[in-house]
Amino acid sequence: MALLSAFVERWQPDTNTFHMPFGEISILLHDVHHILQIPVDGELMGDEASPDTLKSDMGGLVRISVDAQVGGK
Repeated sequence: MALLSAFVERWQPDTNTFHMPFGEISILLHDVHHILQIPVDGELMGDEASPDTLKSDMGGLVRISVDAQVGGK
């Protein structure tokens, strides 16, 4: 959990990168697939899905409670 918090603190939304002591890095879909073992093929999740549906789906994929992680709810 501490690692995730460290990444959140270093996220720069204006450039969509992480600012690390050694420079900027970005995470690609390929990285997410290999690190979290989340499938990156199949149906697209688009604007039609509500934020609650997206959080629920993502939480099921990574096996965590997304609400507990986002905003401390």
